[in-house]
Amino acid sequence: METVIFQKVKDYLTDYVGELTMPGAPVFDAATRCWRVPVLCKTAKGILPVGEFVADVAGNFVAVPDKEQMLRVLRAQVVRLPFLVFGEKEELERMGVHVVAA
Repeated sequence: METVIFQKVKDYLTDYVGELTMPGAPVFDAATRCWRVPVLCKTAKGILPVGEFVADVAGNFVAVPDKEQMLRVLRAQVVRLPFLVFGEKEELERMGVHVVAA
């Protein structure tokens, strides 16, 4: 069933959201008897979680994340994430980059 849920979420994301999103690993929540599938988004700063699908035991969607809400979550996360830059300390400082590790 895990493979079926994964494929349903993947198909939905491809059809309605975009090719930069992908499902994470489905997890069955025994307490609620639902499948939870995180939505991941590829960005220049890495792969970030932006939402979650919930499906019942039969694989029917119970909750589908809204595309606009996922975009808001993504924008908020990207702003907070630093870039990893490799270079000589002196060169980076000349460029105005604050060096946190050398």
